[in-house]
Amino acid sequence: MRLTLLSVSVLVLAMTVRPAVAVAGETPLPVEEHEADRYWVARQGAFYPRMSADPGKRQFATEVVVAYTVTKRGRTRDVEVLRATPAGAYSGWAADAIRASRFNPAEGNTQRRSIRTTSTATFGRPAGK
Repeated sequence: MRLTLLSVSVLVLAMTVRPAVAVAGETPLPVEEHEADRYWVARQGAFYPRMSADPGKRQFATEVVVAYTVTKRGRTRDVEVLRATPAGAYSGWAADAIRASRFNPAEGNTQRRSIRTTSTATFGRPAGK
């Protein structure tokens, strides 16, 4: 009885650990912001990022640099704000938008290679001004 229970426990543990090892084995390719579209192209269409603050009641950052990973499925993960201007202003809107984004593989990315890149987002003013 003890041997059967131990065997079942080892089998369950092996099945639980194995997928985690497979996912951890693929390291996203680091890609500069201007080269990201060689691997993944933003999916067209409406998306609805969660808005966790009201721009009328809180100062929003006007420019935010966000780092993120695009997975093999074209979804984002590991989203983090690297820099926001002005400092201390709310930058969560940019992270929310990146989390809600979906991507299609570019023509040259037939292997659907996951990447780690950055994006610069602006709020309340046209880009480049």
